[in-house]
Amino acid sequence: MGHWIAECPSRIHDNADRQRPQRANMAHNQASGDFLFAVGKVSCDDTKNPTWLIDSGATQHMSYSKCFMVNYKTIDPVDLHLADDGVVQAIGSGDIVMKMKTPSGVKKGVLTNVWHIPKLTRNLFSVGRLTKDAAPMTFDTSVCHVNVKGQKWKIGERAGKGLFKMCMTPVHAESASVANVAEAPQMSKSYLWHLRLGHIGHGGLDTIVKQKLSVGIDIASVNKWELCGGCAPGKQTRVSFQSTTTERAKNVLDIVRLAHLRRFSHIRDARTFRLLRSDNGGEYVSNKFAAFCRNEGIVQQFTPPYTSQL
Repeated sequence: MGHWIAECPSRIHDNADRQRPQRANMAHNQASGDFLFAVGKVSCDDTKNPTWLIDSGATQHMSYSKCFMVNYKTIDPVDLHLADDGVVQAIGSGDIVMKMKTPSGVKKGVLTNVWHIPKLTRNLFSVGRLTKDAAPMTFDTSVCHVNVKGQKWKIGERAGKGLFKMCMTPVHAESASVANVAEAPQMSKSYLWHLRLGHIGHGGLDTIVKQKLSVGIDIASVNKWELCGGCAPGKQTRVSFQSTTTERAKNVLDIVRLAHLRRFSHIRDARTFRLLRSDNGGEYVSNKFAAFCRNEGIVQQFTPPYTSQL
């Protein structure tokens, strides 16, 4: 077992790249000669046009208003150069809940790490950011789609010469917070008492209720509860790795060390493996490969990453 996904070095590195200040070059409409947006003084005003324009040149999702943002935080000002050589500053970032109509009803999604740029007069939806974080986009003559798990979702439509606007609308921060609370799954009473009693097991709680060993537990019977986020990691075990080599090979192929399965060469003589030592790569720990080793009489051993010397 390796590390948790939140501690993954490559994931942390990618998130650091995402947070690093970037300089954005905005696209403009070549056909009409007009820029996709104009620079003006704008405050957090509900009367401004909430339309989101789809911009293939923007490096981040950008909004002139923070009224729609949740998890808002101020950032060190970041200069962004516009297509008309003007400069505006991003002063904050947050998440925006968006809703759109689909054949199966109204759906909601979240735009993460949206930059707050007060001097913009239009909100900009970054094609590059979506394709990097979520899924690819496709454009045709009148609409644009995002491809998610083999399905096409319409997220924008043509609004002028070479200009596309989003079909989604933002939800105000207050409404988004209320919606998140309303849509949160309800906790069962059995699970609630499981938490209150120090993550007691189902059998222990059932015994307390049936034998009436406690006062104040307001449940008549104990039901199975959902997976507990605290018990899952707390009750996991890890197999310890050996710190030194305890066995040395005496004959050819007694011990075979593998790092990359694709580099494994074919055996041309009649010798068979006795012990196969590898890291915890998915190609070695699969049930199918383990069954193969058992059937062939091969003993598997595992080593920590990057320690093939063990």
